[in-house]
Amino acid sequence: MTDWFSASLKWQQQVVDAQRASLKAGQDATNAAQAFVSMQEAGRKAAEANAAAMKQWLKLWGW
Repeated sequence: MTDWFSASLKWQQQVVDAQRASLKAGQDATNAAQAFVSMQEAGRKAAEANAAAMKQWLKLWGW
């Protein structure tokens, strides 16, 4: 009977370990997505700055 309890406790620990791994994977995916959003935002800002600089350049030359 104690073998059954021991096996049950090991199984429960494996389930808890699997759930922790799943949560960590989800957190890692969320962090990666946030980094991607930040990269896209930086790209947008760079494109806006480039467009503003080009407008000023054209204005300087009378376009």
